[in-house]
Amino acid sequence: MIKILYSLALLFAFQTSFGKILIIDSNFPSFKEGKSEVDFKQCRLISEAEDLKNQMGPCFDLELENKIKSDVADKEILIGMMDFLAGLSTPASLKYSHEKNKDDRAKIKWQKIKEDYILYTHGSRVLSILLKNGIQEKDLILMRMTSSKAALQKIDPKLLENVKTTPNQKNQKCDLQIRSDADFDQVKKGQLRGFVASIDELLKSDREIKIVSVSLGYKLSWLYEDHPFCSPAETEREFRYLKESYQKLFEAHPQVYFVLAAGNENEDFDQDIFRKNDLWASLNELKNLILVGSLKNNGEKFPSSNFGKKVVLIKGEEIKSCSSIGFLSVPMDHSCHETTLRGTSFSTPILASLFYKILHAKNDSKDPVEELKIKVQEFNKQNLALKIPAAR
Repeated sequence: MIKILYSLALLFAFQTSFGKILIIDSNFPSFKEGKSEVDFKQCRLISEAEDLKNQMGPCFDLELENKIKSDVADKEILIGMMDFLAGLSTPASLKYSHEKNKDDRAKIKWQKIKEDYILYTHGSRVLSILLKNGIQEKDLILMRMTSSKAALQKIDPKLLENVKTTPNQKNQKCDLQIRSDADFDQVKKGQLRGFVASIDELLKSDREIKIVSVSLGYKLSWLYEDHPFCSPAETEREFRYLKESYQKLFEAHPQVYFVLAAGNENEDFDQDIFRKNDLWASLNELKNLILVGSLKNNGEKFPSSNFGKKVVLIKGEEIKSCSSIGFLSVPMDHSCHETTLRGTSFSTPILASLFYKILHAKNDSKDPVEELKIKVQEFNKQNLALKIPAAR
């Protein structure tokens, strides 16, 4: 379930009075931030494959990097890709690339390369925002989530014999593991599996962790798209299993605050149809969850940001960051290339860094969540051109 990687990515952990921040994302290529080089040699690896939980490995996927290097060597799509990397709007760069590439196969290839780049760079961009907001490298721990299908393929290629991606073929089998009643009983007992189990084990082993910040999410509608050969009942059962697993995780660690990106589909989570379709929003009644939306620089909600009464809105436009990928050069050079970002993936680490500082101050007389809301308002006033209603 690769999308749980995209729109699933930050965990904040604390040790001693400061604590440490654990970031979970898809990849963390090294890059230079100012004069200091950020270069994590090893990351914890987690996967849905049971034997890849909490192992140590490289912080980025070398096979994917080599594939991207090879793909962008295709000069026909290079200009469009550089537009994308330089921070131009995706629709504009896509349009330009499509004009340069009339062939449908080239369009498909461009889209795939774009997805690969997002997968590859997401973690380093989130990491950079934390560093720019005062979090020190020594206080960071990284956990890289691997593609579950890729992990399974390496373990036993035969496990994927029935996984097909071409729709409208006869006699295709559902590629989801059909959850039994015993699976749900195990969740109720706290016996978790896959990604969720890895997070649970880490939180149990390190009680200093106080914030889990995730710039990724998942939806039932995505599950339908990802598994076209599964029946609605099979798909909805899997989503229910995911929901109950994460709910058990959140409830098992009431001392931990989970800061989660609300997502970028312009959905109102106060409406049942949207709330029930979104993994995080469906659990937002839990007291230790904070959903993060994004604001434009003029103080209005960012058009794509999801929203609702329990979604905390913070600056989500022109967020300064670094990418470890060269914007104007091939191959990648792993140095810090300044860029600006937008969206809830990148407003979430801003809010998490504010929360980090609140918990560091340790003012036991105040509710940290209420104090956070005040700090967010102050931050928005300082960093946005808020529209103030005229006095009557």
